[in-house]
Amino acid sequence: QAIAVNDGVVGLVPKHLLAHRRVLMEAARRDWRILRSVPAAMYTPDLRGRWRYSDDTGSDEGGEFLLEVMGADGGAPSLQAKFLYNGQETAAEGVMSISGRRVVLEERDAGIANKYEGEVSADCLCIEGTLICAEGGSGNTFAPGQTGRFAMRRVGAAPLAPAL
Repeated sequence: QAIAVNDGVVGLVPKHLLAHRRVLMEAARRDWRILRSVPAAMYTPDLRGRWRYSDDTGSDEGGEFLLEVMGADGGAPSLQAKFLYNGQETAAEGVMSISGRRVVLEERDAGIANKYEGEVSADCLCIEGTLICAEGGSGNTFAPGQTGRFAMRRVGAAPLAPAL
């Protein structure tokens, strides 16, 4: 069931059909302007893949931090994440919750609890926001109560500028 889209027809598309990804993708393929009528809360970007991480806390120890986001459905409201330091997987586990362009990543390990809250860029190549350390055990690069700014950029995208 395809939707032929033009400026006059966009407003006639029933809102319940916009929630169906296939219908929306077919309509967007025919004319991208249909995306203007989709409420931001209904759009969940596919964030699966590897992300290069940086922050302004000065606790990077000179190494490279990566986040790998996984899940069967990239548009799901919750995805699993694992953390890598210099190419090696750490013991920390993460859950990424997504609502529209808002992302909350919770990192947990023995004695470690960090929370990252951010926004996905319009091109879905960058996530920027704030971080807070709730619990800082052995191996955590943050101290309890420490806050800062972070940025993550998709691996393969242009280099990441330092977090503000």
